[in-house]
Amino acid sequence: MSLGQHQLMSLARAMLAKNTRVLCLDEVTAAIDIETDNAIQQALRREINTIMDSDQILVLDNGEMKEFESPAKLLADPTSIFHSLAKESGNL
Repeated sequence: MSLGQHQLMSLARAMLAKNTRVLCLDEVTAAIDIETDNAIQQALRREINTIMDSDQILVLDNGEMKEFESPAKLLADPTSIFHSLAKESGNL
Protein backbone atom coordinates (compact mmCIF):
# COMPACT_ATOMS: atom_id res chain seq x y z
CA MET A 1 0.00 0.00 0.00
CA SER A 2 1.11 3.53 -0.69
CA LEU A 3 1.65 6.10 2.07
CA GLY A 4 -1.66 7.75 1.19
CA GLN A 5 -3.48 4.42 1.36
CA HIS A 6 -1.96 3.69 4.78
CA GLN A 7 -3.13 7.09 6.01
CA LEU A 8 -6.64 6.50 4.71
CA MET A 9 -6.82 3.09 6.40
CA SER A 10 -5.72 4.58 9.74
CA LEU A 11 -8.30 7.34 9.44
CA ALA A 12 -11.04 4.87 8.51
CA ARG A 13 -10.23 2.69 11.55
CA ALA A 14 -10.42 5.72 13.84
CA MET A 15 -13.73 6.87 12.36
CA LEU A 16 -15.30 3.41 12.61
CA ALA A 17 -14.28 2.85 16.23
CA LYS A 18 -17.23 4.33 18.14
CA ASN A 19 -15.30 4.56 21.41
CA THR A 20 -12.41 6.65 20.07
CA ARG A 21 -11.84 9.52 22.49
CA VAL A 22 -8.51 10.76 21.20
CA LEU A 23 -7.57 11.08 17.56
CA CYS A 24 -4.12 12.30 16.57
CA LEU A 25 -3.80 13.49 13.02
CA ASP A 26 -0.45 14.53 11.59
CA GLU A 27 -1.03 15.82 8.10
CA VAL A 28 -3.36 12.91 7.47
CA THR A 29 -4.08 14.07 3.92
CA ALA A 30 -0.51 15.03 2.94
CA ALA A 31 -0.03 12.14 0.50
CA ILE A 32 -3.37 12.25 -1.33
CA ASP A 33 -4.99 14.31 -4.05
CA ILE A 34 -7.04 17.48 -3.50
CA GLU A 35 -10.43 15.88 -4.21
CA THR A 36 -9.85 13.09 -1.69
CA ASP A 37 -8.50 15.62 0.81
CA ASN A 38 -11.70 17.67 0.52
CA ALA A 39 -13.86 14.57 0.95
CA ILE A 40 -11.92 13.55 4.06
CA GLN A 41 -12.12 17.03 5.57
CA GLN A 42 -15.89 17.08 5.06
CA ALA A 43 -16.26 13.60 6.58
CA LEU A 44 -14.15 14.55 9.58
CA ARG A 45 -16.26 17.62 10.23
CA ARG A 46 -19.44 15.57 9.86
CA GLU A 47 -18.43 12.45 11.79
CA ILE A 48 -15.93 13.61 14.40
CA ASN A 49 -15.94 16.70 16.58
CA THR A 50 -13.43 19.02 15.01
CA ILE A 51 -10.46 20.29 16.92
CA MET A 52 -12.34 23.52 17.63
CA ASP A 53 -14.84 21.48 19.66
CA SER A 54 -12.09 20.03 21.86
CA ASP A 55 -11.59 20.91 25.51
CA GLN A 56 -7.83 21.33 25.18
CA ILE A 57 -5.34 21.59 22.33
CA LEU A 58 -1.80 20.29 22.61
CA VAL A 59 0.64 21.81 20.12
CA LEU A 60 3.92 19.96 19.65
CA ASP A 61 6.95 21.26 17.79
CA ASN A 62 9.85 18.89 17.16
CA GLY A 63 8.49 16.61 19.89
CA GLU A 64 8.32 19.39 22.49
CA MET A 65 5.11 20.71 24.03
CA LYS A 66 4.72 24.33 22.98
CA GLU A 67 1.07 25.06 23.82
CA PHE A 68 -1.65 23.43 25.88
CA GLU A 69 -4.87 25.39 26.26
CA SER A 70 -8.48 25.60 25.12
CA PRO A 71 -9.02 26.37 21.42
CA ALA A 72 -10.69 29.69 22.28
CA LYS A 73 -7.72 30.92 24.31
CA LEU A 74 -5.20 29.82 21.70
CA LEU A 75 -7.19 31.45 18.91
CA ALA A 76 -7.42 34.68 20.89
CA ASP A 77 -3.62 34.85 21.16
CA PRO A 78 -2.20 36.11 17.84
CA THR A 79 1.28 34.96 18.90
CA SER A 80 0.27 31.31 19.40
CA ILE A 81 1.29 28.58 17.00
CA PHE A 82 -2.27 27.27 16.92
CA HIS A 83 -3.55 30.74 15.98
CA SER A 84 -1.13 30.88 13.05
CA LEU A 85 -2.12 27.37 11.91
CA ALA A 86 -5.82 28.24 12.08
CA LYS A 87 -5.21 31.43 10.14
CA GLU A 88 -3.15 29.62 7.50
CA SER A 89 -5.83 26.97 7.04
CA GLY A 90 -8.64 29.53 6.69
CA ASN A 91 -10.32 28.57 9.99
CA LEU A 92 -9.81 31.96 11.56
